[in-house]
Amino acid sequence: MKRSKLILLLFSLFLLSQPLTGQELSKSGGNIKGGFRFGLVASQISGDDLAGYHKLGGYAGLFANTPISLSGKWRFQMELNFVMKGSQTFAYTREDGSLNDVYKLTLLYTETPFLFQRELGYFISPKNKTYTFFFEVGPALNFLFYQKESNMYGEIYRSHDQLFKFWEAAVIAGLFCRIEDHWGLSFRWSSSVYPVRIQNWVFNRRIKMQFNDYIAFTVQYHF
Repeated sequence: MKRSKLILLLFSLFLLSQPLTGQELSKSGGNIKGGFRFGLVASQISGDDLAGYHKLGGYAGLFANTPISLSGKWRFQMELNFVMKGSQTFAYTREDGSLNDVYKLTLLYTETPFLFQRELGYFISPKNKTYTFFFEVGPALNFLFYQKESNMYGEIYRSHDQLFKFWEAAVIAGLFCRIEDHWGLSFRWSSSVYPVRIQNWVFNRRIKMQFNDYIAFTVQYHF
């Protein structure tokens, strides 16, 4: 497990463990708001030697949040998203005229984040529009419901013990800007904290652990 991922996970669990006071519960009660998001994901598999966020996919889902502080600057948000992850190389011609090895991996997940959001500040434009900025961090529990690998010769079939795990524990961190009351823009980074696949075949005498990484750009609509 990478140290940065462990720090994010421990920080998220620390926030989750903090009890709310009676006043804070009263503040948050009856003030649950929701919305939906949609956008694009650029992903990679850390550990597959194909560096770069080359795999593009979709990202869509629903969310609900509530304030958990008297000031309203701290919020807790739960989500249910559908995320396309994976890895990909593109065809190109080498200097000797041969083609490179084309590879494409597609993984479809349901993603359930548990996020703490902190208001950082706001900006009022000359046209009197309010832009409010937030930071968010938290763990996510994800489940894999589709996987497919292929290369230039067609689909790659793996034995059961060489497939990706059906679940994934991940951390999420990001920034988003809420525009007025309804719309918002979000930038997000996520990475699994445990391997989603451990290759049991040996390459250069090394057994490699693989992790999901993605960056996402989404548009939000708040009801």
